[in-house]
Amino acid sequence: MLKGYTKAEKSWMLYDWANSAFATIIAAIILPIFFKEIAHQNGVSDVDATAFWGYATSCGTLICAVLAAIIALAVVGALKGQLKQAAQQSAAGGYIRDGSFRLDMNADHFLYESTTKRKIENNTQKK
Repeated sequence: MLKGYTKAEKSWMLYDWANSAFATIIAAIILPIFFKEIAHQNGVSDVDATAFWGYATSCGTLICAVLAAIIALAVVGALKGQLKQAAQQSAAGGYIRDGSFRLDMNADHFLYESTTKRKIENNTQKK
């Protein structure tokens, strides 16, 4: 099934698959059950606990979206003054500014490029 891929490519595929599955299971199954149990122990009904979980998830997503936009604008220099400085000093701003994002992209590009090159070589050898 995974013939023709290097050990590094197979490792990256398995890591990506496992990491995605772990995050999905935790976020979609474990945390809501845990949240509902904690809420139930504190006298909140199951229906209200589910609603509060939905509100918390929505608020968290909204906060991430707004912060991502602010940080992106700060990185490209569209913001001025203290807001720009605060965004650049945040963890995500440092992640982008220090080139960690670029390194991740290069790793994916490397794997895509080597896989594409190998497919081309295999096709030319078959002819």
